[in-house]
Amino acid sequence: MVAKKTRKAAVSTIAAVETEPTAAELRGFFDGGGQFDNFSFARWRWVGEGPRSGLAEKIAKKRFPVPPVVGAEGTETAAKTELILPAFAPAEYISLDFFLRRYEEMQPAHEVNAYLQVNFAFPNAINLHHPAEMVRTFAKGYFVDEREMAVFLAAHAPWVAGSSNTGHLHLLVFPRRLRFAFGEFDHRLASDQGNRDVHEAWSAFQKEWFQLWPRSLVEFG
Repeated sequence: MVAKKTRKAAVSTIAAVETEPTAAELRGFFDGGGQFDNFSFARWRWVGEGPRSGLAEKIAKKRFPVPPVVGAEGTETAAKTELILPAFAPAEYISLDFFLRRYEEMQPAHEVNAYLQVNFAFPNAINLHHPAEMVRTFAKGYFVDEREMAVFLAAHAPWVAGSSNTGHLHLLVFPRRLRFAFGEFDHRLASDQGNRDVHEAWSAFQKEWFQLWPRSLVEFG
């Protein structure tokens, strides 16, 4: 009887081991530094042991928010996408696929942080291209020029697919200085304080922007 229980326990232990994740998973941690209107901030990091899941799959969800029509496979369905690189980034990094592969390959084993995601919503926008230019200009100055970080911008226009959701933009920030090669991860930026810092900078940027461009270009009323 004791031997039978022992065998059952051993089988249960083996089954438990077999069902445990065999790879680290990318998970998002949202708005730890506070919640703000039409703005959200997430830190994506690997959780668990083992090989790390690829970044490309997560980025693909921003490039292809809806499946492409038959015959147009591979065509991005986001309204606009762009990888914005620092001035001294290696030339071959202009390819998004190559950039993601090298970013992942050059990630230190001890570093579990992957990237940041900043979302901008424009519920009353009369179009999406002007808000997209706002976000791009902000990202170029705050992340790319000042901090020499690469960012990926994706603009989503849900109404094109028949959805009533608000037009919005995703900004994926790779917070490692990129000057010929990747530097250390910016842990302050990937924190609750980073959430507040980015929102404060975005708020200040909008005030300056609307001194040059009337708000009516972005919102009704």
